[in-house]
Amino acid sequence: MTGNGKNIYPEELETRLSRFPCVGEALVLGTGDAGGVRVRAKMDLTGGYLALKYGDARMAEELPAPPGPEWTADGYRACGRGLSGARRRGPVYRLAGTPEHPSRARLTRFRLPAGQLRRLAQEQGVSVTGYVAALLFLGIRQVQLAGPAQAQRRKIRLSVPVNLRTRLSCRTLQNFSLNVYPEVNPDADSMELPALCDGFRRYMRWALEPGRLAGRCRAYSLAAGLHACRLLPLSFQQRLVRGALDAPSAGSTLTFSSLGALSLPPQMRPYIDEIPVFFSARPGSPYSCAMLTLGDTLCLTLLRTVREPLLEERLEQLFADLRISCRKAVTVPDWE
Repeated sequence: MTGNGKNIYPEELETRLSRFPCVGEALVLGTGDAGGVRVRAKMDLTGGYLALKYGDARMAEELPAPPGPEWTADGYRACGRGLSGARRRGPVYRLAGTPEHPSRARLTRFRLPAGQLRRLAQEQGVSVTGYVAALLFLGIRQVQLAGPAQAQRRKIRLSVPVNLRTRLSCRTLQNFSLNVYPEVNPDADSMELPALCDGFRRYMRWALEPGRLAGRCRAYSLAAGLHACRLLPLSFQQRLVRGALDAPSAGSTLTFSSLGALSLPPQMRPYIDEIPVFFSARPGSPYSCAMLTLGDTLCLTLLRTVREPLLEERLEQLFADLRISCRKAVTVPDWE
């Protein structure tokens, strides 16, 4: 997010940089500080450009073709069909604590055995993502029960980003994702682990049906293309588009991003023990959670912007109760 309120994704800058004939690949990183946003770009130049620059024909390669229309297309518009929204009803439970300055956000990393989690997930008939989501539901429920009585009946809802490139036929390099919202109702749903796993599996089967995803893409495209929307300040534009997707920023208890499994070349494995990945917490929620598997280790990373470790202690106890071996590390990133 830039100082004037514009939201820019790294993929957009990478796409623009890759249009230059001399650039073969580009990686854009952004960091924030008191002075605003600092953007760094790592670019690999093509052999053809280096051959011209240094006069060495051995470095010459065929220049890559510029990105085609399918790489720069608006995925929401290209894949939008019909019209549908995300199913979510009723007030949502929100984790709350003593707010901390964003520069003091805490990172907690749980390093878990990937093989054991896969076996436990298979026993419940779900993916590892579904099994960890069920554990998050259980941990949040324990925090909920320790709070005010009026909040104990509210739904617990996760916001789960979905990469649409693997779900719909689109090769765009632009940001192309939607959130889905699995939830449990403590008043009506069983809070036992098998029931939570089954509920997550059934909801995801419903939410990820291609026709439904295409309908939500259509809703996004319509809202983003409204003339009145383009005249509004950026913050209002974002609210309107999120409303079309039925995804207001305060509509979930926790954002849970599952990044799947990462495979490294054999030459790199001895040197990389883990790859910490985390996402900033959304407005209205002091927590975010990211999961990435590297080799035999699943790294579950929680970022919180409150002083109290509300969820971490519950999850650690759940791992102990289920006899899941766990290594925990807590750090306070120096954002400044």
